[in-house]
Amino acid sequence: MPIYDNSVEPILKSLLNKSSLKVPSCINLFFSGLGESELATRVTEITSNINNNVEFGYCLKPGGIILRCTGDESIVTEISNKIIKELEMYYLGDGIDSLPLSVVHALSKKDRTLAVAESCTGGYLTSLLTDVPGSSDVFNVGYITYSNHFKKELLNVSSDLLNNHGAVSAEVATAMAEGCLNQSNASYALSITGIAGPGGGSMDKPVGTVYISLASKFNETLVEKKIYQTSRLLFKEKVAMYALNLVRESLLSS
Repeated sequence: MPIYDNSVEPILKSLLNKSSLKVPSCINLFFSGLGESELATRVTEITSNINNNVEFGYCLKPGGIILRCTGDESIVTEISNKIIKELEMYYLGDGIDSLPLSVVHALSKKDRTLAVAESCTGGYLTSLLTDVPGSSDVFNVGYITYSNHFKKELLNVSSDLLNNHGAVSAEVATAMAEGCLNQSNASYALSITGIAGPGGGSMDKPVGTVYISLASKFNETLVEKKIYQTSRLLFKEKVAMYALNLVRESLLSS
């Protein structure tokens, strides 16, 4: 563009070369497990006693939030380090820009492995994990047990549990995770069972209901209930990311 090249760029270069002007520095920090408003509140609290001209921006992405810190390089670095220290359990790590990458790196660092058993997400979680280079070192197997028959056949979920509680239940999610752990001999096993919609819901279990369970060789089996009433694709994304964050938090605490 001749106008920019001949007129605008020389002026910008001249201004930036003046000693009184500094090019702003920008640091991006990726957090998971906090909502946007909660993260913003925490950042305000952490930086309230610091005299600075740093600007903060928040950008949602699957599995977390990117916090962008912009300002003078020395101040941005100081404040970013302080935020990381205070919110360490939510920080995914230097140079990491996705939750699946964070989980794969954390598993590799601790020499541990993961297996998954999926129903309503239909392999979405497995896909997220195997998209990460090096995941073959930590990912053992992914079961897609969409039908009750294969929940019983592959994961040893009992007919009594399915008949008494239904496939979408805490009891079945727990049995799926523990069956997956036993079958795969992994360090951790995740299971997901739910109702993606738009049909299939009830008064007790509305569309969007999902149970996510994490079994491991180190702790008691955990199971959590969530409700995500959205499109099928976004439902899968939210559920898979929540499940991955359970693994990340477990790795941090072990």
